[in-house]
Amino acid sequence: MLAGLKHLICGSHPEILRSVFHLTEKEELLNKRVMKYWANFARHGNPNSEGLPSWPVMGRDEQYLQLDTQPAVGRALKARRLQFWTKTLPQKIQELKGSQDKHAEL
Repeated sequence: MLAGLKHLICGSHPEILRSVFHLTEKEELLNKRVMKYWANFARHGNPNSEGLPSWPVMGRDEQYLQLDTQPAVGRALKARRLQFWTKTLPQKIQELKGSQDKHAEL
């Protein structure tokens, strides 16, 4: 019983995984890619290897890999949402502090 469960969890029987989780061939390929990225990163500190779409290093250009059945490199993930935390909120806090200072003087 446990041996069968181990095979199911470890993914040694793709046809079982496909039937249980209803994965398409593209989704199964994505599953294998993600597992390979994780294994590469755990072993070498780098998710990339031959045969995988290149996962860019995060830098000033803010590139990232969109993990999907058709992987693509994106840029500035959720930049507008991040702007709220890095610019809008601090600006509003400063404005509130400024208005409190004015009221304190009255």
